[in-house]
Amino acid sequence: MIRALVAAALFGAFVSGGAQVFRTGVDAIRVDVLVTDGRQPVGGLTIGDFDLRDNGVKQTIDDLQVGEVPFSMMLALDVSGSMAGAPLADLQDGARAALEALQPGDRAALIAFSHTITTATPWTSDRQPLASAITGLKAIGSTSLFDAALAAMVQRDPEPGRRNLLIVFSDGRDTASWLPGFAALDLAARSEIVIYGVTLDSPWRTRPPSLDRRSGIRLAPDQTIASPSDFLADLATRTGGTRVTSSLAGLRRAFAKIVTDFRSRYVLTYTPRNVSATGWHRLSVTLTNRKGEVTARRGYEGGS
Repeated sequence: MIRALVAAALFGAFVSGGAQVFRTGVDAIRVDVLVTDGRQPVGGLTIGDFDLRDNGVKQTIDDLQVGEVPFSMMLALDVSGSMAGAPLADLQDGARAALEALQPGDRAALIAFSHTITTATPWTSDRQPLASAITGLKAIGSTSLFDAALAAMVQRDPEPGRRNLLIVFSDGRDTASWLPGFAALDLAARSEIVIYGVTLDSPWRTRPPSLDRRSGIRLAPDQTIASPSDFLADLATRTGGTRVTSSLAGLRRAFAKIVTDFRSRYVLTYTPRNVSATGWHRLSVTLTNRKGEVTARRGYEGGS
């Protein structure tokens, strides 16, 4: 079922040019923004502190929210054979920390992946089934990181009006995906989901020069990715998220901090003006009179 969802999503992306289309001039656009000074989130900002541009054209920000919008967190966890034993226990501890950082109005779901992809829990605000699913994880098999990332985006929470956070963890290179990494990267760039990628801080082995996927179908030339850290960094950057590196022992702190940082992000809403209604829209968000580093998604696809 998961493989079918992944294949359908990829087909739809190629046919329509994107999985998520925003109608400029009609629909309001929401931009999730993280502002940091060093490693700490910057609080207390107002609409006047932001300069938002759509294809270079300055836009009027209609609304700003922070920590007020309930969100939905998807955990996509690598449970391939290399995670067996103590590493899996550390990963489970990290996932539990992410759950503990949620508030009552938040929802969560869990995908576990190796050479197969399993929806361990559907979307729910009940922490008990999520905690039980985390405890029941088993590590076996190879790694289908690209497929899992795409499947997690396809299964975003359908409940309207929610922000979406996706945390993807992997400890090794992709060895089992049917689809190439660029398929997930393309979908991420056209989504409102904010993605954080978590990798281990140990050195990665160099992967073969071609994509390791079992389909035998090369969908585009020269689409190679050197390591999961490269893939997850690119995936996160396209959505305004961040790649986090951690030791196994530090996963609990890393997962908890991701949820805390996400809750401290600003949500800027605007209605595009004086820009084309179609095509790719490049977004730029900067600060006007305050100091800090701004992280936000790169753009969105306009529709008729």
